Amino acid sequence: MADSETNKNLILEEVIQADRPILDRLLQNYLKEFSNFNHQEKDASGRYPYPYLNYYWQDPDRHPYFFKQSGKICGFALVRKDRDPAFRNETMELAEFYIIDSHRRRGNGQQVAVKLWDLFPSQWKVSIMLKNQSAVQFWAKTISDYSEDKFELINNEEKDLITYVFFSRVYLAST
Repeated sequence: MADSETNKNLILEEVIQADRPILDRLLQNYLKEFSNFNHQEKDASGRYPYPYLNYYWQDPDRHPYFFKQSGKICGFALVRKDRDPAFRNETMELAEFYIIDSHRRRGNGQQVAVKLWDLFPSQWKVSIMLKNQSAVQFWAKTISDYSEDKFELINNEEKDLITYVFFSRVYLAST
């Protein structure tokens, strides 16, 4: 991970409705990158479809965040509460996570992931497409370090996904 001086000014900021167009543009960049793995095509309007974005300002269980460093946006996360009966507890899900290219490989992703997990004391899940090997490596190290290797790993071969399930440190400290 990069030294703390590099990441000192890295903050999470909840995205307000007025900044939705900025998030939408970043989301399109993310979906374009992601299309290399899921082969999603653009719709008739030339955009990659993402039907859930509006819900992040309508549903109190969904939270959009920008990552900012020195006042500049360097990424975003979409977080939601999942009530999937397959999991024993209500689970927070890191639905989407994106760091702009120029801010990658500096420890920013690890730092904001930890901030997000600590913000919501809960069980968490993070799903990764196996085809995205850089993401598989990043999340394996980040979650392993954060959870001190206390996680469940679920392999969904049908969807070509792996899912990490673990508890936030803040949750564990409160129980």
